[in-house]
Amino acid sequence: MQFGVRFDRVYGGGNSESRLLGVFGYQGLAPYWFEMEPAVFIDDDGNVSARMTTTYDLLITQRLILQPRIEFNLSANNVPEFGVGKGVNDLQLGFRLRYEFTRKIAPYVGLAWQKQYADTAKLTSADGGVVEDAQFIAGIRLWF
Repeated sequence: MQFGVRFDRVYGGGNSESRLLGVFGYQGLAPYWFEMEPAVFIDDDGNVSARMTTTYDLLITQRLILQPRIEFNLSANNVPEFGVGKGVNDLQLGFRLRYEFTRKIAPYVGLAWQKQYADTAKLTSADGGVVEDAQFIAGIRLWF
């Protein structure tokens, strides 16, 4: 189980907006060793959104691991000041390739493709933003 807070801040257009959200989530294994991470977010105005991330580890060697990923976000409310529309907000597909020096330290690189949908795509387009893009990802996975 996961409990916590999330802080969102949006810059641009001469002003900035921020909000604090409560987070309730779960992380665990589904059948066939799929890692699932559903989370629900509620802000102080009662706006509700959710995220689902699913990954799967494909062992190339004992230390080199390819991890396909799928993530989608959805919202129960329109929150235009944060570029969030009601319904499915976006879908992200990608993969990460990591090398585990130890189980606790593993740098990774990856690629991700993301596309926004419905009201969120309309809000982004109206603001002059990009609705679909690809990203290069690099980082370090740490366990405490």
